[in-house]
Amino acid sequence: MSSQDQIDIFPDAKRGLSRSILSGAAWNLFNLFFSKGVSYIALLILARILVPDDFGLVAIALIFTGLFTVIGDLGLTGAIIQRREEQLDRVHLDTAFWASAAFNLVLLVLFAGLIGPLVSWFYDREILHAIVAVSALQMSISTFSVVPKAILTRNLAFRTLVIAESSAAIVAAIAAITFALNGYGAWSLVFQTLIQAIVLCLLLWLNLRWFPQFRFSKEALRDLLGFGIYDALVRIVIYFSKNVDYLMVGKFLGPQALGAYSIAFLMTDLLRSQIMAVLNRVMFPIYGRLQDHPTEIRRHYLLVVRYNTLAVTPVMILFFFMAEEIIQIFLGNEWSEAIVPLKAMAVASVIHSIGGTTGAVFRGMGKTSLHFYIYTFKTLFVTIPLYATGILLFGLIGAALSMVFSKIIARFIGQWYLKRLISVSEKDIISSLKPAFYSSLSSLPAVTFILFFPFKPTALVFTAIALSIFVPYSVTAFIVNKRCQIIY
Repeated sequence: MSSQDQIDIFPDAKRGLSRSILSGAAWNLFNLFFSKGVSYIALLILARILVPDDFGLVAIALIFTGLFTVIGDLGLTGAIIQRREEQLDRVHLDTAFWASAAFNLVLLVLFAGLIGPLVSWFYDREILHAIVAVSALQMSISTFSVVPKAILTRNLAFRTLVIAESSAAIVAAIAAITFALNGYGAWSLVFQTLIQAIVLCLLLWLNLRWFPQFRFSKEALRDLLGFGIYDALVRIVIYFSKNVDYLMVGKFLGPQALGAYSIAFLMTDLLRSQIMAVLNRVMFPIYGRLQDHPTEIRRHYLLVVRYNTLAVTPVMILFFFMAEEIIQIFLGNEWSEAIVPLKAMAVASVIHSIGGTTGAVFRGMGKTSLHFYIYTFKTLFVTIPLYATGILLFGLIGAALSMVFSKIIARFIGQWYLKRLISVSEKDIISSLKPAFYSSLSSLPAVTFILFFPFKPTALVFTAIALSIFVPYSVTAFIVNKRCQIIY
């Protein structure tokens, strides 16, 4: 490796892992509460303007075009982040960029010319062809952000990432609401993701001091694919596992039911998945650095479980007990079909948060093949049978309950392997859950009051919701602050 091809992968390494974790978590939490907060508000506004069928149509298209994003980078992002400093140079980055660009051009043609018509035929909705084609264009644009994101993540440069993502989210949300108010229907949601991808790509390239040279190395690609191919396969299996419910609900129950199901999923998952994204984004490169030190990985993993459940559990308790009031006030009576799914998905989100960053541990330790086999087993023998049975026998409620049982089984499978890799016991997990338990208890008085109060004016419900959020998260902030003072 020539000196001019070597790159400074860890410019902030001297700060130490503790400061890197805190800085990364702080910026990503800002991203969660600001830009994702904007997206959440936009979602509620769009749900008021649009109808469930609009959300259902876009959800159907995203089942297929979302796969574009998963496979579009060939697993190269994870490979760039995970590789040791001495194993990565600029040739790897150039090769990753051009390989990803070429592959995504092929995928764009495939989705626009073949997948779109097939989806339209399968669900018997002509508009799906055009929606899939435009969504595929958005996914293709997103892949140009692959290498910049990987470089910034590996460098733990989360400030740049967060500012770019926040700005893109705000611009896209404003555009989507404007389109919806002007009668664009489902296209408002499609244009939202397209505009967000374009703005994010532009901002990342403007802020990154790296541009690809026109060169390609088969050896460098082979090096990256050694890790990346399993990483890509894992993400394909995970994606299919996470979307098999959308696929079945859309086919057997129709876009209207899928719209109600997807809004319940988005209301719970937007918080849970974004918190997990924050933790995985920060911890994956950290686990990669610590891959030869399982004891340290265990310590950080348990901290993640503690803070993950602290963040997720209180608001999911609110969703579970006050689903009916929340749906009626924020979305309207036409979304009443989403009440039971919202309750079930709140439970599923809590169970999922207990698993912590299991996938990031596997990937950071270079165990991508093991991760692939585990997820393939869960998908084929747990997820698909559960959803097929639940949807065909009990409809929308069956789909929501299947998610709960799927999360429970997946939790125990992941724990079995983590115990062998980093010696995490059930006792360790239970101990990490205590702060979330105490924090959640503080929300029960407000929830109990509104549930048993005979009259429920909107102002009273808003007050109960505010207290159910403010009190437990004040307790959470106190716990986190005390813990950080002790550890860091």
